[in-house]
Amino acid sequence: MFYKHNSFSGRVAASEAQATYHPEGFNTLKPTSATQVSQPASAATSESILNQIVKFQRIFQRGDAPIHLKKGAKDLQTYRGAMALSLAGLALTFFAIGQMATGTMKKKK
Repeated sequence: MFYKHNSFSGRVAASEAQATYHPEGFNTLKPTSATQVSQPASAATSESILNQIVKFQRIFQRGDAPIHLKKGAKDLQTYRGAMALSLAGLALTFFAIGQMATGTMKKKK
């Protein structure tokens, strides 16, 4: 016995094997012609990409700094800014929780 979901009634109903394994809307795949993959515009483009890869491998394989600070001062500023904002948010959260706990928080009208 085979069962299939009936979309009209919303129930599971008995069905034929062919209808169960080949639902409506699903057709067999038809072979299509292969498409040509485009090549890079020039060899210089691929060489510059390889040079960037080598440069970044050299930077990130050094052992002088944590991974999130490898690229220098800009990374350090971003890291410190993110930490400062997270600490400010944490302080504001605890301040609001403290006000709610003591009942001193002003109610909005």
